[in-house]
Amino acid sequence: KLLSLHETLTSYDQILSKGNRALLLKREEKRALVLKNKDIQRSLNVMKSKLRDETENELKIQEAKKILDDAIFEATKTSQDLENPNQERFKNLDGYDPSEDECKH
Repeated sequence: KLLSLHETLTSYDQILSKGNRALLLKREEKRALVLKNKDIQRSLNVMKSKLRDETENELKIQEAKKILDDAIFEATKTSQDLENPNQERFKNLDGYDPSEDECKH
């Protein structure tokens, strides 16, 4: 009877040992999965950040295009004003313009 109990105890001890090894393996698997999950989360955060940056960059591009369009409009307007002088920009001065002959003498 004592031998039977010893064999049963040995059997339970082996089962417990196998269970502890299996539990240890599962804990290691869980740890690896947690690390992998954190890595994926980090990657997602980087992607979200880039997406936000792209949206912000698009807004900056649109603002820069508007500023460029305004500058082009002002440059065109200034160019036209210089090519087509009008009385508002130029004032007639008293006196007269000498003729060519008067300038030669």
